[in-house]
Amino acid sequence: MRTYIETGRGDEFLNADMIVKIQAVQNQHVAIWTDTTRLGIGIPFHADRVPPHQVQQIALDLLREIGNAPEQQATRVVTFLEGTVTSRYL
Repeated sequence: MRTYIETGRGDEFLNADMIVKIQAVQNQHVAIWTDTTRLGIGIPFHADRVPPHQVQQIALDLLREIGNAPEQQATRVVTFLEGTVTSRYL
């Protein structure tokens, strides 16, 4: 199974296997780090307004969701909807 993070731009995805760090940055956005790049997923997430005090929780939810991948032979996309982190399978 492969897991991808939808970046909020609608057509860009990041392979979760490449992630080395996830960070809540100054209550402004969630930064996802790989070995070579830093990607900032900003507010709003998918046009959903996420209050600044919830950015840290979004980062924690993202880590939890990535780590809770069920054993399934499918492609999973982790996305931000209505201020929450969810998964969908393709």
